[in-house]
Amino acid sequence: MNHRVAPAITAFLLSFPALASASPQPSAADEPAATAENDDAAATGASDSRGVEVAYAGPPGAFEPEPAPAPVPAATDGEAGLAGFRDRDAASGRAWGSPTALTAPRGKVQLGYWGVPSEVGFATVGYGVTDRLQIAAGVGWDHSVSYDCFDCTYQQRTTAATLSAKYQVARRAHTAVALQASWLTVDDTALSTWSLVATHCLDGDACKVVGSAHLSFLIEADAYDSYGNVATAVHGVVGGSLIAGNRLKAVLDVGVVGADENDRFTLAYGGVRWAGRRLAGDLGFLTAIQDGDTETAPVPLLSVSGRL
Repeated sequence: MNHRVAPAITAFLLSFPALASASPQPSAADEPAATAENDDAAATGASDSRGVEVAYAGPPGAFEPEPAPAPVPAATDGEAGLAGFRDRDAASGRAWGSPTALTAPRGKVQLGYWGVPSEVGFATVGYGVTDRLQIAAGVGWDHSVSYDCFDCTYQQRTTAATLSAKYQVARRAHTAVALQASWLTVDDTALSTWSLVATHCLDGDACKVVGSAHLSFLIEADAYDSYGNVATAVHGVVGGSLIAGNRLKAVLDVGVVGADENDRFTLAYGGVRWAGRRLAGDLGFLTAIQDGDTETAPVPLLSVSGRL
């Protein structure tokens, strides 16, 4: 009998006196002579000098079997939840144009570009001040604005500059909430945006399907009202996005912009993303819809994000 099984049986019987007393009792003649070697064997549950297996003779219930080996955890792709999603995707802080509630890791530099090559573009540089706070600055340009003057056509170059900050006010394994503020100047027009963003893993720890929703207020200074007077305009923006996939992802981004039902339009983007830890790129199409009619033909857009 195995030397580990015998002590277990003995301890089991000794814990039930009725059963133990009912079993046959060996006579003194049958018992082996007591020797120091045999005493050591009895203490350890090993065999004595005659090769006879000696059971552990400790107090009832004192025997404890060896614990089973711990199960080997299944292999995972980095961290779980939103932490893993951020680690695997250098563009995790945005869908296409709308933000997510994720920030750049502490001490990391975040680079970004998006636009229509040779026409409109925007480039930004961000930095993770802490693991919850990110700041960024950027410049934009537009070469697509043209004017006709009798028999001539000329283009006017539009430039823009922006500053932004995003702070995570709440963070759990699968959910994060952030506040974002940005300031944008376009020629002589000043804009500011104040946003509340929530992001959630829709598939648990895997976090390969991520949804975000945001509520923003766009404040436009030096705007013109319906009477042609200079005024400050406030536009509400409600939107949501979905990012699904591992290395190759589908990206959907929709936002409804407007001050009232008479001045409201929808921006809709759909595309794909190749996501890496240090570099990610998006390619898709953006269209504007107003009153159920498409205002613009789908425009091809390119965006690239890098993390250093």
